[in-house]
Amino acid sequence: MSVFDRGNGSFLTHLQTVGALLLALLIVGPFFLSGTMPAPDGRGTVRTVPSTHDMGSHFSALLEFDRAVREGHLYPRWQAGYNFGYGLPWLNYYSPGFYFVAEAIHLVLRRPLATMFFVSLWLMAASGLACYAFVRRFCSPLASTVAAAFYMLAPYHVLDLYQRGAMPEFAGFVFVPLIFLFALRSGTSGRLGDIAGLGFSYGLYVFTHWPVSYLTTYAVALYVALWALSERNWRIPLRVIAGIALGVGLSAIYWVPVLLEGKYIQEFWTSTFPYPTTYLPDMHPRDSFGTLLNQSFAGHVVLLVITIGVWVWFRRQPADEAATRQTRWLLITGVVVTLMVTQLSAPISRLIPRIAVVTFAWRWMVVVAFLAAVAIGAAVERMRAGPDVSPQKLWISRALIALGLLGNVWITGYGIMRGGLESPPMRFPSTHVEELFYPKGAVSPRGLLNTPEAFLLVGKGNIQVLRWGALSRELIVSTDREGVVRLKSYDFPGWTGRLDGRPAEIMSDQQGVQYMVVPAGNHLLQIAFEDTPPRTAGAVISGLALGVAIGLLFVHLRAVK
Repeated sequence: MSVFDRGNGSFLTHLQTVGALLLALLIVGPFFLSGTMPAPDGRGTVRTVPSTHDMGSHFSALLEFDRAVREGHLYPRWQAGYNFGYGLPWLNYYSPGFYFVAEAIHLVLRRPLATMFFVSLWLMAASGLACYAFVRRFCSPLASTVAAAFYMLAPYHVLDLYQRGAMPEFAGFVFVPLIFLFALRSGTSGRLGDIAGLGFSYGLYVFTHWPVSYLTTYAVALYVALWALSERNWRIPLRVIAGIALGVGLSAIYWVPVLLEGKYIQEFWTSTFPYPTTYLPDMHPRDSFGTLLNQSFAGHVVLLVITIGVWVWFRRQPADEAATRQTRWLLITGVVVTLMVTQLSAPISRLIPRIAVVTFAWRWMVVVAFLAAVAIGAAVERMRAGPDVSPQKLWISRALIALGLLGNVWITGYGIMRGGLESPPMRFPSTHVEELFYPKGAVSPRGLLNTPEAFLLVGKGNIQVLRWGALSRELIVSTDREGVVRLKSYDFPGWTGRLDGRPAEIMSDQQGVQYMVVPAGNHLLQIAFEDTPPRTAGAVISGLALGVAIGLLFVHLRAVK
């Protein structure tokens, strides 16, 4: 059980937390604890992780994030070390929530690999506890435990770590059950604390991984719509909408700049991976990853079919009517979301605004994994022996579910984990080159020369770099006549300059790189990356929403005393 469960002793809660951590250790431990590579100095070996699609990028982002935080910047939107030092506004567009969590641990451990290990361990355990908390609303402790264990071991969940290294999406597995949980609680009671909980869960998900949080919104909307229509109670969706709206406000510090400053960057991702080409099953997978995606999807689908079949087969078993209705709407939602992964959903997908930004249709699998876990819990609960249930019926159902679970665990263990561990070791890059989100009109980072941090393009003299930080720089320029100083950094809104304490213009050359004009003489040049009006507006909206959320919690706590 979890801390969300009603009427449980603290001992049992602690026991479940320990159990979740132990299972999480069995899942994520091999990825972080089994890999080594020769040390850079040739003496012995150092620990590393298997190569994945994105893990190297997230290590680089964490190190850049840490560098900026240690310089005093609480929300570093510019990653100065990217692209050979020309930088990138990566976290002005990419959801930063994962790095805030990782940085809190990294400030203590100071070892990137250890940080990623402990963050992954915590996230995996937390996802299981969150799933348990939701399923326990309808099911017994045993059924809820089986559901939570599957959710942690679900093939696509583990695929995100072992094959993709997609850490923000991996973190999102924690939020999907919480959003459904607080949507259920908000719709049922309308308590202010539950609406605030929904706001925090949804806002943090948007702040951590926008693409799947966007897909989760539609899944929750379908579930709530079915529920409201069944109950003929329109207060249910209004309460849930209030919580979602609060979450939108809480995450405004991220999405407002993305919305208003998207025109300033190059974006090739959606054209490189068009959404309509990423449906599953992939009839012609080009590599082992495509095969594993197909297997993960098949495993989820088979288990969903089995569990829904068992749930329907035991329909005459006595059960709480309200829980039965809720389960019915969740199972229908699970079927629809599963179809959204496939080509059959194309007519609907075309109607979803900006669906191309999600990039991969198979990202629906995060929500599918959760709803498959719910279906498992519901089926196991329905199989609880009753006086009119034949032993044969019970054993057939148990055998089918056991086979479905074992099939998924086989895909996870043999296909995904074993395959991942056989990948070559990841070599930490000395610099991260990223051709996504570089300034519009600029030259690709691979086309730029590796130059000093600052030098004179025009004029004779010298430059003394006093400080070249992640988001602020300071240098002294001495020149015999008016000169032009080239600064090794992409130009981008937010970069501001000062010459001897007075505002000075930063300009952009044909490559998109910064330069400044300085008069003859000795001058102090100061450059800083500052907030723009959209970034300030987003922060203000988030601050106001945070005040509302805290106010709702305060009123709720006063009311329950």
